[in-house]
Amino acid sequence: IWIAYVVLFVASCLELLFRPAEGALLPNLLENPDDDLVTANALNGINNHLARLIGPAIGGVIVATGGLMAVTIIDGVSFLLAAALIGSIRTSRSRPVRHSSLEHQAATAWRRLGLEWRDGLRVVLHHPVLKGLLVFFVITRIGEGLTVTLFVPWATDSLRSDSTGYGLLLSTQAIGGLAGAVVIG
Repeated sequence: IWIAYVVLFVASCLELLFRPAEGALLPNLLENPDDDLVTANALNGINNHLARLIGPAIGGVIVATGGLMAVTIIDGVSFLLAAALIGSIRTSRSRPVRHSSLEHQAATAWRRLGLEWRDGLRVVLHHPVLKGLLVFFVITRIGEGLTVTLFVPWATDSLRSDSTGYGLLLSTQAIGGLAGAVVIG
């Protein structure tokens, strides 16, 4: 079971990078961000909660029919597909790709990422409200990482449940998130 803990820990850490990037990208995809951003965020929330609601059911069917290896392969393919789709996004702010070596492009992208992180952190640390939000999000993300990692043992040991009970708990969370996103939208 140790591998599950490692995967969940790494996924929670990486989510700290992807959620803000997703939020930063969304306004760039809209023609009228000032008018459409609340609705777009709500629709994005619906999308995320639908994935939480439907994903475990699909995963359960795949495990039942093809086993754990099938889930692993299909999940890996879904991540590659998502990366390809994200890589194909072009906005008015997208920079044209220059014809240079792949290694040079990767090094430039990592260097730019480091500079943007440094600049962003400098802005956050010099703005009291942003600094407070950063502390809040770090604390809640640590808590979320612990919760996600310990959710299965809690559901099975403390609640004396099985995979069905665990699935129902996840579904309840997703339904609550969907309801909130619909109300906000």
